[in-house]
Amino acid sequence: MSGSIAPILAKVTSYLLAASLIIATPGADVLLAIATSLANGRRSGFAAVLGMASGYLVHAVIAALGIAVLLAGSPAAVRVVQAAGALYLAGAGVAQIRRRHQAPPSSTVLVEPFKRGLFTSLLNPKGALFFLAFLPQFLPDGGGRNAAALGLGLVFSALTVLIYGTYAAASSLLHNRLDDPRTYVALRMVAGLVFIALAINAGFGALHGSPT
Repeated sequence: MSGSIAPILAKVTSYLLAASLIIATPGADVLLAIATSLANGRRSGFAAVLGMASGYLVHAVIAALGIAVLLAGSPAAVRVVQAAGALYLAGAGVAQIRRRHQAPPSSTVLVEPFKRGLFTSLLNPKGALFFLAFLPQFLPDGGGRNAAALGLGLVFSALTVLIYGTYAAASSLLHNRLDDPRTYVALRMVAGLVFIALAINAGFGALHGSPT
């Protein structure tokens, strides 16, 4: 019995370590969590993180159903999704800059950052392709692969909340200590520029046919 459990535990441990390392590595999602927390505070940052985690879970479901194979075999489809993601991020960046003089949003208004995190994750084809390439090596050889993929996707989403939430919490400390209208305007400008930079990166990937 213990002999059959040991390989499973080893595979799960390897998955947790690999997934944690991948999530913690600074990238577009980390920048989004940090920029949102800097501009609007901890609650908004956490809302964006929950949105991204939800998007990753959707990608895991897509990979489990095999739909991601279509993206993997269709560069044109990948480019369309990337272009849509670039447009969304550009719009979010411009909105941040245009609204830089508006009063800080209420901490209870969390729908917008959640939607931003969700759509940023969903419109990044790297998510679906990542799960398609990453999950199979940790799935069982026998039956139940789809259920295992969904379970590992849930674990990945939970790790996303934990790790990105840490980034968001740390960034919100800076936001809270710089409670000044001029600083708020500057932070919103920075957040807007970060979103626009991410949009340019996604647009570059769409033009050159490579996931961002």
